Amino acid sequence: MAAVGMSDRWFGVGHSLASDPAVACAEATASAIKGRDAAILFVFTSLREGFSAIVEAARAGAGPGTAIVGGTTFGEIGPLGPSDQGIVAVALGGAGLTVRTAVSRDAPLWQRQAGAEVAQAVGRTGRPHQVLMLIPDGVLDRQHEVVRGAYSVVGASIPMAGGCTGDAAYVKTYQFYGDHTGVEVLTGSVIAVLIGSDGPIGVGMAHGWRPYGEPMSLTSSEETRIHEFDHQPALDTYLRRVGVDDSIANDPAAVIDLTLMHPLGLARRSGEDIRIIYSVDIADRSMTCFADVQQGSLAWLMETDRESLIDSGQQSCSQAIEGLNGEDPIGVLVFNCGVRKLMLKEGTSEEVARIAEAANGAPVAGYYSMGEIARIRGARGMHHLTSVALAFG
Repeated sequence: MAAVGMSDRWFGVGHSLASDPAVACAEATASAIKGRDAAILFVFTSLREGFSAIVEAARAGAGPGTAIVGGTTFGEIGPLGPSDQGIVAVALGGAGLTVRTAVSRDAPLWQRQAGAEVAQAVGRTGRPHQVLMLIPDGVLDRQHEVVRGAYSVVGASIPMAGGCTGDAAYVKTYQFYGDHTGVEVLTGSVIAVLIGSDGPIGVGMAHGWRPYGEPMSLTSSEETRIHEFDHQPALDTYLRRVGVDDSIANDPAAVIDLTLMHPLGLARRSGEDIRIIYSVDIADRSMTCFADVQQGSLAWLMETDRESLIDSGQQSCSQAIEGLNGEDPIGVLVFNCGVRKLMLKEGTSEEVARIAEAANGAPVAGYYSMGEIARIRGARGMHHLTSVALAFG
């Protein structure tokens, strides 16, 4: 319900909690676009049904030349604060902006190929500043391969940002993708949005977790699975470090609760990358993460607290705005981990308020995701338990 912008580019946001999905999307879309010609309309919703009505309302409310993308979430972030069972719409447009979109519908079979395919399809905009946004299905295995595939095409010249679509039950997520002919409701897809701008674009990320205890070496791992820490079975070492009895391994739900509170941090030059362990194998004592765990890496158990999580949301926004080289932001997109939302509970309102404070009055909107994407330097860009901000100058 806010819109600001430079003379040649603008950023608008709408947020609705109406009970009818079509009405909610129509309200959010109208508030974001305000009668202007938008290059792209993002639609994010935590509703679990009514998707056809949502995309039809988005298509009806946007101009014929407007690309429409989005999907389901763990919750939205918008002018009304954090919400559940609502819809947030974000529109970008203006003569100083170019948007190109692409989708891969076979991502569960070929994650890296899907990332490369969409990055190749969007090409380049020719604008001085560009960012590649990725919106993958949140229940994809090996999510990091999507980022690697995209990086194999765009290289280090274009930063990346984005977030995986969400589902509170961790079962099935949906993506929205369309043009003037209509909007599809998809699952198992990867969407790419290349945004080129005459103004600067900044990417920021922070997670608020810190390492504790002694580091462990990943002496045996492959892809997303850890077999050994320090030449000892991974599961045994992890449970001993956390101080929990081995019997917990027989209860998958209890394992998830434990590993969410005690994720791993992999050593990187810029800090620690968070890795969530989502399953264990009692037979071979291995542990499997949502993203890659490179053999030879050093890892720590990680811990956090309420204030650190709240601070990190503000930090990610501040970092993104610092990337605007002194220009004021016209708007900020936020991709925040859904687990952080569960951990903060009522603290989510404070975190969103602090993000908005860092945005210096520019509109802020986004969603809670099942995996966050931020690549500023290097090929790695898949994160978890992290807050990512994308600022437009």
